[in-house]
Amino acid sequence: MNLTLGVLAGVVLLLPGLIALSAWNLRASRSGASRPELPLTAVSVLVIAIGGALISHLVAYFVAEAGLRLAVLVGDGLQAALPALGEFLPGHHLPAVPANPFFTILTAAEGKQVSVGDLTLVGIVVVLEMLVVTSIIAHDGFDLLLDGFDLANQGWVYQHVIRPSKNGYRPIAHVLTTTQLGGYGVGYRGLVADIRQSEKGETLAISLLDPERFLYGVTTPALGETAEPVFSRHAVDHVGGVVSIEAKSIFNIVVQNVLADLVDDIEEEPGPDASSEEGVADV
Repeated sequence: MNLTLGVLAGVVLLLPGLIALSAWNLRASRSGASRPELPLTAVSVLVIAIGGALISHLVAYFVAEAGLRLAVLVGDGLQAALPALGEFLPGHHLPAVPANPFFTILTAAEGKQVSVGDLTLVGIVVVLEMLVVTSIIAHDGFDLLLDGFDLANQGWVYQHVIRPSKNGYRPIAHVLTTTQLGGYGVGYRGLVADIRQSEKGETLAISLLDPERFLYGVTTPALGETAEPVFSRHAVDHVGGVVSIEAKSIFNIVVQNVLADLVDDIEEEPGPDASSEEGVADV
C-alpha cells in the first residue's frame, strides 16, 4: 500500500471519531453557550478522535462477526431443511458469506488483493458507525449520562446556564454595564439567549432575549465614612428583541434560574401588567 492510499485509509478509519467530535461541537453550539473549537492538532482532540474511532471499530467488529456467523448458521439450516431450495439458486447453493470487514482492512494493509465487494462492505460499516455515533451523541440520554461533567471546561457558564437549561430551568441574567459619569449606568434583565467565551473561558459577549432595560446608580460614601455603597434602580422599560452586550461594556453578571414552566406561565399572562416591573420582579 503506497503512502497516498495509506493516508486515505487512515482518515477513513478515523471518521467515526472525527464525526463524534463534529456532532459534539454542533450539540454544544445549540446549548446557547459555546467556546471556540479546539484545533485538530490539540492532544486532547486527537485522543478523543482516536479513542472514539477505536471503540466504534471494536464494537462494530463484534457485531459484524456475530452477524456473519449467524448468517452462516441460517444458511446451513436452510439448505438442510429445504434441499430443494438449491435448485432455484445460482450454482445450486447460497452465496458465500463475505469476510469480516475488519479482516478485509488487515488484508489490504498487508498489500494483498481484496475484492470490490469486500471494500464496499468496509465503506458501509464505516458509514453505519458514523450514523450510530451521531445518533448516540444527539440523543437526550447522552446529556443525562454526562450530567454534571463540564467536559468543555466552560466553568460558571456550564454550572449556571447550560446545565440548568437541560434540567427544566430558564437562566435569567441581570447584566450591569460599566457606570458612566456620576456613578450611573444601564442594566438589562432577561432570559439568556447566548453566551460566547474565549479559548481561556473569558466571557466575550452575552445576549438576552426580550429583556428589560433600567438605569441604576451606585452611591459611594464620602472619604472617611463607614457606610456601605447604596445601589438604586430607576426608569425600567421593556426593550424586546435580543440585546447583545460585549465584554468591554459588562461590569457584572448575576444569573438566576427559574423553572421553565413558571416562566412560560408568566409570558402567557394577558394584559399590560405581564411585562411590568412588579410582575417580573416576582420571578
